[in-house]
Amino acid sequence: MDNVNTFNPFILRDLIVVHGDVETSQSIWSSYVKTFFETFNRGGDLCRSKLSMIQCPTIVLHGQNDFLVPSFHGQYLHENIKGSHLYMISDGRHSLQHQFATKLQRLIKVLLIDGKIMPWEDL
Repeated sequence: MDNVNTFNPFILRDLIVVHGDVETSQSIWSSYVKTFFETFNRGGDLCRSKLSMIQCPTIVLHGQNDFLVPSFHGQYLHENIKGSHLYMISDGRHSLQHQFATKLQRLIKVLLIDGKIMPWEDL
């Protein structure tokens, strides 16, 4: 998990697009992982205390086959962000933006332009 060269090629590609090269991506990822675990070991409140402050339309997406993040995370976010909409994607994995790019683009577009939430099956 700490070596970006072992990541899914699509994820590594996106990191390189954002950060410029593998070395910079690795440095930023290593710093993120270190900070994440330090925060977790100090009590783990990465953002829980701020969730009730979110007031904008919020979609919570979670893949039920996510190997990295347990599904209770998505449920917790949904329960603690007022008015949020939860999509538990039955065949979804960790990187939903790669697996379901077209559906996610449509979901976000319909929410932002039309102000509507569509069932996942209709996207």
